[in-house]
Amino acid sequence: MSPEREALSPPNLINPTAADFGGAQFGQAQPQTIPNSVDSHILMPDDATVRVGGTVTFNVNGGSHGIGIYPVSKKRLVKTSMKTSVRVVRASANNATLTANSDYKIVDGRHHLIIETDTAANQPRIDDPFHRYLSTSGSIPGQPLTAGAFLTGSTSTTVPGHRIEIRFTKAGRYLVVCQNRGHLINDHMFGFVNVVDNDDKDDDHGHNDHRDK
Repeated sequence: MSPEREALSPPNLINPTAADFGGAQFGQAQPQTIPNSVDSHILMPDDATVRVGGTVTFNVNGGSHGIGIYPVSKKRLVKTSMKTSVRVVRASANNATLTANSDYKIVDGRHHLIIETDTAANQPRIDDPFHRYLSTSGSIPGQPLTAGAFLTGSTSTTVPGHRIEIRFTKAGRYLVVCQNRGHLINDHMFGFVNVVDNDDKDDDHGHNDHRDK
């Protein structure tokens, strides 16, 4: 049985004019080493911390990105399971397209279900409308599972892409994923935002390269 899911208030989306953490890069900053590759499908930093009520601005770089945000436990481990196996998010299958297009269940370090997504034929994006905090390119609950448009990313050092600013109003740890199936499943494009109260210690959330886990 899937664990119960907490009802969440949506984040406040505001104009990207200023932020408490304004330098988050969703995709490698321009100029990219190899565009549209595992080298450019990264979040920098991949583990950021802000106070409750603070904002994070994601600067979108490169093409075919969508941002999904989900609350998780503070443990860093994030796993995903196909119906036939359990593995770390980065795929090891030889057929990358088949791997990305499969159905997945992603759980956090406490084994709580975070994202449950159908196959690409039925759900084009990595998306779970019942548990998400934010989705830029997913589906609309109660409507046909059509894909939302990807964000427009920067194409050079002089042509900026979308900037998405999010205010976090509740303490906790949040998983940030690219909703493009190939970027998340095959290239491991995800990171974390830690939202702390004044009583929390920032050093509890040290930086971590999840690609090596």
